[in-house]
Amino acid sequence: SVVFEKAAGETRNIEFNIGAQAFMNCVSLTNVDFKNHTVQYLGDRAFAGCSNLAAVNNLSTVVNKGIRIYEGTKMSSVDDVDSYGAIYSGTTLVDASDVTSSNYTLRSGTTAIASSAFSGSKVTALTVPSSVTSIGAGAFMNSALTEVTFLGNISYIPEYAFYGSRLTSVTVPSTVTEIGAYAFANCAQLRTAFANCSVLEAVSLPEISGSTLAGYAFANCKALTSVNLNNVTTVGIFAFENCANLETVNLESLENIGAYAFAGCVSIANLNLASAKVIGVGAFRLPEKSAKGYSSV
Repeated sequence: SVVFEKAAGETRNIEFNIGAQAFMNCVSLTNVDFKNHTVQYLGDRAFAGCSNLAAVNNLSTVVNKGIRIYEGTKMSSVDDVDSYGAIYSGTTLVDASDVTSSNYTLRSGTTAIASSAFSGSKVTALTVPSSVTSIGAGAFMNSALTEVTFLGNISYIPEYAFYGSRLTSVTVPSTVTEIGAYAFANCAQLRTAFANCSVLEAVSLPEISGSTLAGYAFANCKALTSVNLNNVTTVGIFAFENCANLETVNLESLENIGAYAFAGCVSIANLNLASAKVIGVGAFRLPEKSAKGYSSV
């Protein structure tokens, strides 16, 4: 067995890296105990070929990890491995890099997804149950995911959560109130994400130079009050439709505004459309009986 113990008199939590193939083919190894210390990096095939390894315990935080870490072991717990090859520690999904199914649903009772859990994973469609309340930074970073459905109770999508993934669609639950930096950055195929996030209050996209915001991206986000679209040049159809409390919008760089992009946004008073080249049908249409209107365009 291998136990990661603190040195005598040490009070701080240990943080360490385990390199690629570090324990590969250690056939007599049966048990590893991380004692809940932070693993900054767990390398490719770190325990691969450890044919008698049956348990990896108290592995609570892995910041970054490689692939095929437990290939060729007889893991029954990390504390636990499910039938698809996903590794759990208690109710936390720790590692899904070796999941064999392209369509995966987290098991019932899962409460957290660890940092980098799906990094490098081949899973393309994922359903996250309502029991999950916490997602670690970079949880789905650079994964093969194309579609994710959250069934509720997530309030925070952390930094780099889906960075560089292949997402085309993600259903963000209405419970989300905050989205971390670069959470969806470099998701080149993402078309729909934030529609109906009724408590989302602010959106800032200042780093995405010359980019396109997809259609329906924030439709019906009724609590949204401010949007910074600096450097965004194209906004798709119905992108902010019925965001009734949206008051502040930076539109200075917008060149193409899709049909009904801001329809029903009754709280916007001032519009700066200096860069606009195309304004779609009904782009700023207000309800017929609305008492509000634009004071400056």
